[in-house]
Amino acid sequence: MKSLILLLSLISIQAMAVEQTKTTETTPTYRYPSELSDDEHQIMIMSRSKYDECLKKEARDNIDKFEDFRKVADVAMENCNSTLTEIDGDLKKMNLDPDFRRYFLHKASQKSAQQLLPELMMMKSK
Repeated sequence: MKSLILLLSLISIQAMAVEQTKTTETTPTYRYPSELSDDEHQIMIMSRSKYDECLKKEARDNIDKFEDFRKVADVAMENCNSTLTEIDGDLKKMNLDPDFRRYFLHKASQKSAQQLLPELMMMKSK
């Protein structure tokens, strides 16, 4: 009886080891910002600048179409959403962690919008 229990325990342990190996092999490994080269960091900075420029251009193009500057910002952000998608594609090509990509895009979008609002107020006041 003891040898049967021992045999079943060994089979169970071996099955768990095989399952863990399968899981490890299929889990993708992602890179983190600390692992990026200087050139890759520059790409991220430039992509953020590209989004900022898109927002400013869209805001200038739509400033006279809406009375409320917040609506202008909303339209600009909506029109520049494709730029964020392009940035996400660039980050994906760098094999960056999906959680970091989401964080980066959210932060870039929020910060750019916060910088845009005072500029829109100044444009509207002229």
